[in-house]
Amino acid sequence: MERMSVSKQERKNSARGTRPSRSRTTRTPRATHTARTTNSARSSHATPARRAALQALDQFDQQGGYIRPLVQNLIQHKQMSSADKAFAQVLALGVVTYRGVLDELINGVLKSPDDIKDNVRRALQIATYELYFLDKSAHAAVDQGVELVRFVNPRAAGVANFVMRRLSEKRPDFPFGNPEADLDALSRLHGFPSWLAKRLIDDLGRSKAEKLMAQSNKPAALYFMINTLRVPGPQTCTALAQHGFKLKRVESYGETSDFPTLCCDDRTLVSDPLFSGLLQEGAIIVSDWAAQQVVQCALPKAQPRSMLEIGAGRGTKTVMIQTASVNRYGTQIELDCLDLNKERLEELTRRTAKGNVSVRAIIYDDATKLSRVGSKQYDVVFIDAPCSGTGTLDKHPEIRWRITSQEIGSLAALQRSILNTASTHVAPGGRLVYATCSALTQENQDVIDAFLATEQGASFAPVSLGAADHDSFFSLDTDQVCDAHFCSVLVKN
Repeated sequence: MERMSVSKQERKNSARGTRPSRSRTTRTPRATHTARTTNSARSSHATPARRAALQALDQFDQQGGYIRPLVQNLIQHKQMSSADKAFAQVLALGVVTYRGVLDELINGVLKSPDDIKDNVRRALQIATYELYFLDKSAHAAVDQGVELVRFVNPRAAGVANFVMRRLSEKRPDFPFGNPEADLDALSRLHGFPSWLAKRLIDDLGRSKAEKLMAQSNKPAALYFMINTLRVPGPQTCTALAQHGFKLKRVESYGETSDFPTLCCDDRTLVSDPLFSGLLQEGAIIVSDWAAQQVVQCALPKAQPRSMLEIGAGRGTKTVMIQTASVNRYGTQIELDCLDLNKERLEELTRRTAKGNVSVRAIIYDDATKLSRVGSKQYDVVFIDAPCSGTGTLDKHPEIRWRITSQEIGSLAALQRSILNTASTHVAPGGRLVYATCSALTQENQDVIDAFLATEQGASFAPVSLGAADHDSFFSLDTDQVCDAHFCSVLVKN
């Protein structure tokens, strides 16, 4: 469910029946201005970490996609200390997280915001983020902000000095209002567009919305499961513990767990050679706690004869489905995987082969039509629906500034179409599973309610999930600190 909002063209070309593309570009800059290396620029005293962060933002604005892997790939081979690499990543992720707020702050002290070039704006965004959200001293933030601007455009150093000094004077009043009573102040504090903050409050209530917004700006814990089809679980846990990993077994949402969800608070350990080696071998699957619970909710108590996974993507849930199947039923099930992205299906093929995971058929098809599925019916049809990804903002901070209310409406229409088409392939007594990683009601319960109100949906009924027997699973209703995922299971009469 690791998804994000996409453009209309991408949805038309490839999103139907699969996750939205991760290559969607961000707001197009007025012009491309990469960091220059004139003599004056080379004389700048901007630190290596800040220059690397600026380079990552330059590439991000030109290429789009996700900032996290982009900056990780960029700094990987740079001759920098580990501390500088870590700080460069903090800066790049932080700017993307709070970008709309940073622009508001910068524009607020400029007479003509359009006069500064894009590379100067990016440098000022880094300095403003440090000043307002990393609590850097005013002297250090102003000094390094000016130096970073000097690095890319020496003639703009005077403007940078003016902007940063004015922003340092305004900092004590931030977020310029009472967040408990002022929506704009609350939005600034957490780095959210006001419309999205209001939408979350309307959907979730004030407490849950604030919890989600605050949590979205904190480092995510490292959740993973061990692929016991590939390696023995206890021995692998022991090896990780002996290597220094402080692992915790996390309680399952249901009464039983078909595979243990493990957690390590230090997410940076994912780059450890032992862990990354197990990951590359298919022995470990990194997936949020909520996503793992969705897989376990999807499977019935009795072994199904067949299952169709729609939106299978790169196969993360495919591995979890078959691991859970072996633990629950003693054998893997007959599983067909469908997606409308050939590259992801190729990766799924590699991952499942490496992970000893059985897949009966890999289907390249549009989930709003399922023309290549033919007349087949399945005991379980599992829809990992394309969605806004608003439940994964800690991992994908760019989503909050890209998604629009109109796109959410378009996604909801697409989701209803997929659900309606998929329902025709559920065998009598079978299960129709619908899941998203969205925090928004329009993409979650509203889609289910709309389907159940149709003639086709009248033959389905919700299945109680979890120990508390809820009609659906929504991770924000639990005490677990995790992404926001939704899952509803319907049974065909």
